Amino acid sequence: MAVLGKPRQGARENIGREKKENRIRVQNIVSKLRFREAMVMKEYTSEQIRNVAVLSHDGAGKTAVVE
Repeated sequence: MAVLGKPRQGARENIGREKKENRIRVQNIVSKLRFREAMVMKEYTSEQIRNVAVLSHDGAGKTAVVE
């Protein structure tokens, strides 16, 4: 049983560990958001597009789609 006004033994270590874990969680969230921002594709108008590639396995119907 803890005495009033006196923290449990090891309580300070737990608080320090929790702060570190929370900081790591925040850093992970921020890095995920930055990754999502980097994954946004640019938008192009039809005048800017010069080449198009159609890739797939054999017999998948590439020629039929292009025609």
